[in-house]
Amino acid sequence: MFVLEPHTKLVFGFDQGHAMGQAYVDVHTNTFPGFMDSFIQMLGPDVEFIEDIFEQVGKRHKDMNVKPSFFAFMGKALILTVEEYLKRPLTTAKQDAWEEVYDEISMVMIKNILSWKKVARRWCCRMRRQVGTMQLNN
Repeated sequence: MFVLEPHTKLVFGFDQGHAMGQAYVDVHTNTFPGFMDSFIQMLGPDVEFIEDIFEQVGKRHKDMNVKPSFFAFMGKALILTVEEYLKRPLTTAKQDAWEEVYDEISMVMIKNILSWKKVARRWCCRMRRQVGTMQLNN
C-alpha cells in the first residue's frame, strides 16, 4: 500500500519516526487477517450486525484521519498480497469477487468517513478505476 500511495504512511505514524510507523504496521498486520476471518465467519442472515461492526471500524478510521481515497490503494494492495501468497495471478472472476467484497466493506467504512452512502459508492468505484490502472515499479 505504501508503494501505491506513500501518503498512507502518515496514517500509520511514520511521520513520528520509523519505529512508531512500524509498530502501527505490525498491529495492523496481525489484526487484519483475523478481522477478515471473523467477517467471513459471520456471513449469514445477520448482515446488520456485520454492517454495525464496519461502521464502528469506519468511525475509528475517520478518527485516525484516513482519507477515503486510501481504501482503493488498500484494495489493490490486498489483491497483490493474495497473488503474492498464491504465487500466481488471480483469475479475472476471482479478482472481481475479491474486489466486490472489498468494495462492500470499504463502502460501509467510507460512508462513515464521508457520512453519505451515495458519495461513498461513487468514490469507491472512481478510486478503484484509477488505482486499477496503476502499475508497480518492481
